[in-house]
Amino acid sequence: MTHDPTGQATALVVGPDNKVALHTLQLRGTSGNQWIVENGLDDGDRVIVAGLQKAQPGALVQAVEAQPADAAAAPSPAPVTGEPGPTAQSPKLASRAIVARAN
Repeated sequence: MTHDPTGQATALVVGPDNKVALHTLQLRGTSGNQWIVENGLDDGDRVIVAGLQKAQPGALVQAVEAQPADAAAAPSPAPVTGEPGPTAQSPKLASRAIVARAN
């Protein structure tokens, strides 16, 4: 998740057609390092948390489920950027964290 030039919170989401879409978010606040999303995401949305630099709205990507931070030492897929991006989970929404790889 990030902010656009006007300061509005946004997230890149992978749609069912594997195309990236930009969602504008309404935030309620934060809890620690987590963003609390009031509106803008739906249950099951696949939010991109890595590979953001190469994932642009309309781009076709390969979505790979991201490993939770507390997962065992199993190898995780390498993000496009080589750097993991910020993660956000809303206690209200069951969105999934996704690593986007450019096709």
